[in-house]
Amino acid sequence: MYKSLIIFSFLFLTTETFASLEKCGIYEVNGIIKKIKEHRVLVVNENTQSEHQIYFDEQNQAQLAVYDDKDVNAEVILVTAFNGTVGNAQSLKKIKSRIPEYLKPNDTGFKLISALDCKKN
Repeated sequence: MYKSLIIFSFLFLTTETFASLEKCGIYEVNGIIKKIKEHRVLVVNENTQSEHQIYFDEQNQAQLAVYDDKDVNAEVILVTAFNGTVGNAQSLKKIKSRIPEYLKPNDTGFKLISALDCKKN
């Protein structure tokens, strides 16, 4: 019974995360800052099949440098939809260090704060 409940909870939370990423807007994101090639990237659900990466422009790279390999809570603006598991942030509104809670199934993830219209390609 408990095993079924855990699996259901995980699937529900994963589905909720993916459904919310179809929208553009302002998101609260819990993840970790990683340097990939020459860019610092906000990685959510690192080393899992549901890993997502948010790339930032050059003006945000210096602000992210102090958080290399650290867990963070960030507020980002996404104006284009994710391309699979990769997204590009228009801007980084705020960022702060956080202490991860590994025993919580939704420790990392996305929370839509307010929806915005997506840019047309």
